[in-house]
Amino acid sequence: MRMIHCPICKTDNRPGANFCKRCGGLLATSCPRCATPLPDAAHFCDHCGLRLLEPVPTAWSPANVSSRPAPAAPTTTPSEPVAQPAARPVTPQPTHQTALQQFIPAELMARLEAAAERGTMVGERRIVTILFCDTVGSTAAAEQLDPEEWTEIINGAFEHMIRPIYRYEGTVARLMGDGLLAFFGAPIAHEDDPQRAVLAGLDIVHEIAAYAREVKARWGIAFDVRVGINTGMVVVGSVGSDLRMEYTAVGDAINLAARMEQTAAPGTVQLAQETHRFVEPLFEFESLGPIAVKGKEAPINAYRVLGAKRQPGRRRGLAGLQAPLLGRDDELARLRQTMQRTGQGVGQIVFLVGEAGLGKSRLVEELRRAPLNGHELRWYEAGGASHEAGQPFALLRGLLRSIGGGWQSSAPRELHNTLLTFVPEDNREELYAVLDVLLGIEQNGAGRSPDHTVPAAAPLSGEAFRRRLAGAMTNLLTVVVDQTPTVLILDDLQWADAATVELLLQLMPLTGSLPLLLLCAMRPERQAPGWRIREEAEETYPHRSTIINIRPLQGEDSRRLVESFLGNGRLPQQLPQLILDKAEGNPYFLEEVIRSLVERGLLEAGEDGLCWSGDGAAGQLVIPDSLQSLLTARIDRLEEATRYTLQLASVIGRSFYYRVLEQVSARRDALHGQLDDLQRRTVIREAARLPELEYVFHQALMQEAAYRSILRSQRRTYHLHVAEAIEQLFPDRLEEFALPLGRHFYEAGDGRALHYYRMAGDAATRVFANAEAADHYAMAIECGRQGVASDDDLLYLYRRRGRALELNSRYEDALHNYQELMIVAQERGSPALELGALIGQATQRLTANPVTDFGEGQALVERALPLALYLKDREAEATIMWQQLLLLIFSEEREKQLAYGERGLALARELGMKELEGFILHDMWYVYGGLGQLQKVIDALQEACELWAGLGNLPMLAASLTRLHFSQVAGGRYEEALQNAEKAYAISVEGRDPESQALSRALAGLVYLERGRHDLAIP
Repeated sequence: MRMIHCPICKTDNRPGANFCKRCGGLLATSCPRCATPLPDAAHFCDHCGLRLLEPVPTAWSPANVSSRPAPAAPTTTPSEPVAQPAARPVTPQPTHQTALQQFIPAELMARLEAAAERGTMVGERRIVTILFCDTVGSTAAAEQLDPEEWTEIINGAFEHMIRPIYRYEGTVARLMGDGLLAFFGAPIAHEDDPQRAVLAGLDIVHEIAAYAREVKARWGIAFDVRVGINTGMVVVGSVGSDLRMEYTAVGDAINLAARMEQTAAPGTVQLAQETHRFVEPLFEFESLGPIAVKGKEAPINAYRVLGAKRQPGRRRGLAGLQAPLLGRDDELARLRQTMQRTGQGVGQIVFLVGEAGLGKSRLVEELRRAPLNGHELRWYEAGGASHEAGQPFALLRGLLRSIGGGWQSSAPRELHNTLLTFVPEDNREELYAVLDVLLGIEQNGAGRSPDHTVPAAAPLSGEAFRRRLAGAMTNLLTVVVDQTPTVLILDDLQWADAATVELLLQLMPLTGSLPLLLLCAMRPERQAPGWRIREEAEETYPHRSTIINIRPLQGEDSRRLVESFLGNGRLPQQLPQLILDKAEGNPYFLEEVIRSLVERGLLEAGEDGLCWSGDGAAGQLVIPDSLQSLLTARIDRLEEATRYTLQLASVIGRSFYYRVLEQVSARRDALHGQLDDLQRRTVIREAARLPELEYVFHQALMQEAAYRSILRSQRRTYHLHVAEAIEQLFPDRLEEFALPLGRHFYEAGDGRALHYYRMAGDAATRVFANAEAADHYAMAIECGRQGVASDDDLLYLYRRRGRALELNSRYEDALHNYQELMIVAQERGSPALELGALIGQATQRLTANPVTDFGEGQALVERALPLALYLKDREAEATIMWQQLLLLIFSEEREKQLAYGERGLALARELGMKELEGFILHDMWYVYGGLGQLQKVIDALQEACELWAGLGNLPMLAASLTRLHFSQVAGGRYEEALQNAEKAYAISVEGRDPESQALSRALAGLVYLERGRHDLAIP
């Protein structure tokens, strides 16, 4: 097979390809659609309008490029003059192509090449921060210059736009004439993508400002850029055809980001409110007020970024609220013990290890507040940052700023000179040279420090720098500590760069000679460079190392934490438990779930705490965007095949059987290794081996985050495969799997969902799980109303759901259930469904409950009876006889009562309607009692009790026992009455029915009172 050779990057491509799979270069010289010859740098075909995805490469490639930091610019010696930028060639040059190619991360390139082989790239749903940047006044400037000159200017501008994107590991998705589109969060996510995007935007504006001065001096034209940023859920993936893949995003968030860029002032970075919400504690802003956006009813608040805050605020949790520290007494006590030893002059190394959000930083904060028996300690603190993980010595520079008392924005020379004052003058040379390199300071022409106490020296580099770094830092820390107990806090050590980790390993021996506490907070990420510090400490310094593992909060502590946030406001009953279930003992997760409800307007501050302001019940909580990004970042650190397996497992559910996953996986050969890897990373754990090998996600939110990343169209396919795998693997356990089968078929859009939801509802009804039964029948009804259910199916489901709601004392919902059935009957033109709706509503109106209305009930019965006779529905007629009895129950028309009751009872017995027979026997208590036939009352109630016991209807059994108790007391049969009262009480306790418990206790008390047993009458 003859391959097509790319003229730019020399890559071989499949026959017929129009674009290079690696660099995006145009392989054809004519339009792939209409064969019209194409000029260089064409965006569209002039003849047919075909969009060519990217301009044909000139000095810059339109290839998909992404998250790899740009290499550091080469340093120059003081004697070297600063080189002026050379004129850039206009014609395509492989060197430029190669320069841009080196920034493409292996992960993205692997995805693109795999997509080219498959002919497609599977998209994903992601929270992405989108950055648009373009030049200002480019049209007017281009008119003043020769096209070659303008191309040179734009190529230079692209370099200053692109490098900051790579610096913060974003993805340059598209070059667009004189601007670009970049993603932060796709295809590789980070938990701080909004922050990275803002930092990149600020760097672009800063670097272009310097470049604009060059342009002004050389060509005499004004030149500037503007940046717009927004964050939101989008679908990301590839568009295009054949081997030309463009990684792009689709969604409303893209349009809003473009609008932010279009309305930004030249030389500024402008954010929409969603991004502002994520980064507000970290940057200074100018509010621009609401901006009208096409396609949106309400204006969107916009903000101009002014710069980083000197003192960043809290990035997590609820603004203005500080939750109490709960469930961490043991951990705090162990920390204080290590501090006591440090205060007594003994060096220590402590590791706080726990997943994100468990409260490591909060423990450190509490530790700093607590008094320490008169010991005075110095505190210095530095934290790793996700976007600095690839920057050599980033964490070390943060530590130096803390020691020198400087802020992030302090001038390097100012910090440099401050740190020099810590050491004696005759020992400054080594530190001076090291700080020059660390802080990026170019030496002045004299090559001396400002006070001229340090002689000139050649700048350090390479191995010479590393050798002298350890000595200089050791000397500096020795002087800084100076026998004063000192704590160095190294937070988020999992983000420490490899260079700083190497240095820290060389500095750990200082804890043996100095009163120095190295307090390291980190996540349990064994693959991170920082994990080596913990391993070295355990192996080499076990006598002064302490490892404190932070676990999720236990039930009561979690509940108290939720209550501390919510207060005593008016809330849906199930909301606190829903929040607890979602957060699973993680304080940060818990705060973010609550914060998302506040931001969505579902929770508002009231006098007694947060109050529910949403419509109806709390429903299913959605994972907040902040947590989605954090968890997606963890998922993105997996190998591609392992990531696919994780997504597939998330479709199965929170827990999943190995055999089901194996059945649906396309990569079975490596499945065991991938699951082992996920266990090592504490994403899943083995739950059981017998009777089935089963795994479970450590966190429900992790399962949800993996699931939400899958395109809905792909989810449907996965759900169908999972459902059919369960049917095939467990054919004799289908009722046990009825609920998951119903869910999977429902999500797949398959009509078999109705069958399994009905099966799940019937199973729940048999064990008197009425709330669950009502929910399962509701899902079956939703499936059935889509057209796959017969009238008989729907009538069965509505009746079953209505009865489950009644038994759960949800009478208003039961009435609404039958009113909904009436609507369905009218839509279908079904008299049978109409009759079912009338009878169901009449039952709610005529029985004792909050929606009782005898007038409305009579009207419903009068409509139902002729319809039942017309349809010759004898079961409906039997039910209507009972309802007629209920209508007359408080009247003196004894003969009519008796006639309706006995007619209904005869029909129920003939038709085998056991439940209706029980209801009629239960209510004949009024009829026989009114006629003075006490023995018939007792016989009817005893028969009713036998029916209820056989049907497993405990609430009605308790009710009939109570009526039987009354009748037996009236007949002087006290011992039997007391026995029935005790039975009713026991049933009420089992059914958690406080009203029936109180009634049965009161009835027993009356008997004891009647018999003169006052001691037993008052329990």
